[in-house]
Amino acid sequence: MPYQSEVEVVGQLLAEVAKKEGKYKVDAYGFVVFGISELIFSKNKDPKQKKPFKIDQREMLQWLRLYGWYRFGPLAGHVFEFWKVKGSPDFFTIIEHLLDHGIIDNKFLTSKFSKSYAAAEFDFSDYTTPEFYNAFGSV
Repeated sequence: MPYQSEVEVVGQLLAEVAKKEGKYKVDAYGFVVFGISELIFSKNKDPKQKKPFKIDQREMLQWLRLYGWYRFGPLAGHVFEFWKVKGSPDFFTIIEHLLDHGIIDNKFLTSKFSKSYAAAEFDFSDYTTPEFYNAFGSV
């Protein structure tokens, strides 16, 4: 068996999840995995952060929203739509899929995740508004 890098292995696992679940494009799963990794890394390197820490769903969803802005700028909403991600409930579903398939571990997540909260959080229609750009343009 030829050597495979970690990125290739993760890519294959995510492709399997995307194919089995059939709702979102594989890139959406990759975005969430790498976004969560970035959030955990940022919390780990913060000397003020109490360890061990837990991430609640509001923090997770806000982070993914800002991470989308950081990665794609004002086109983030269009990228998410292409991936069939229309708002925070879709990100929540992707996180559930990743947990169900063992791709991410829930040891960093609070147990208070709920779809009803995610539904009320946000959509991506404001990515191109001047208010969002002015608030987060320097992220």
